[in-house]
Parts: sequence; structure tokens; C-alpha cells
Amino acid sequence: VGCGPGHISRYLCESGVAALGLDLSPRMVEIAARTHPGIFYQVADMRALPVPDESWGGIVALYSIIHVRPAELPAVCREFHRALRPGGITLLSFHLGDELRHVDELWGHPVSLDFQFYERSTVEHALTTAGLVADAYIERRPYEQEVDTTRAYLLAHRPG
Repeated sequence: VGCGPGHISRYLCESGVAALGLDLSPRMVEIAARTHPGIFYQVADMRALPVPDESWGGIVALYSIIHVRPAELPAVCREFHRALRPGGITLLSFHLGDELRHVDELWGHPVSLDFQFYERSTVEHALTTAGLVADAYIERRPYEQEVDTTRAYLLAHRPG
């Protein structure tokens, strides 16, 4: 969810997992579909996933919730819960903090993007309030070529 250019869905498929990619950006979906033929990509909003209840065994949302305002995060987590089968897992990653960072240029291209940083407790609360159970959490420092932020990864599951 929030597949961007599709590299994670490609990795999952190459690892033997049946995967697809969803992104709010039509351009990202276009790039992903062109770059990774044979994988299904669709424009979709993580606040209203285009699947029936309990459809998925897992959701990978790497750096996707960084584009969601804090007031919308509980609804996103409820939607993830709805889409997951009992026992299904979700892996979220985000930048650690509590700021909203805006950029007008990225990799030499003009953009207008906001990046919401989250505290661990905020994300865990949204997940548990939605009915998911947090299982594991790690943080990492940025790689040399990355923006200087601490990254957080949170694994959770839907009981049942």
C-alpha cells in the first residue's frame, strides 16, 4: 500500500509472495506497471482500499503513512484491519518524530510534498485502537545517502 515505483511489490513477487501494488498517485502506478510488468498495480487510497473485508494476508506500507495527516492515521489503521484476514500482518515504516516537513525539490525535480513524522506511541495507539496487535518494533539510523532521520519499522497482526 503506497507502492510508489513498485520495487517492494517486485521484491515480494520475486520472493514467492503473491503481491500487488496500490498508490494514490496515478503517475507512480504508471511507472510501477511499466517498470514491473506482470504485477497488478492500481490507483487507490489507503483510507478506502478497493477490496472486500478480510481479503489480504498481509499489508506492506513502507513510508506510506508519512503522507497521511495525524488525524487520518486511525482511519487508515482501521482500514488495514478491515482488509486483513484474521492472523494477517502489516508492516509499516515511517520517519520518527512529530514534525511535518515540506519539500519543494526532490532529486533535482520540483515537487510539493509533505512528510509527516510520527512517534512510535502514536502509530502503535492507532494500530491497537483499530484492533491490531503490535508485535515488533525497530529503529535505524539513516544510510549515508539518505536524509538524516531515524526510521521506524512496526510489525503488527490482526488477531484471530
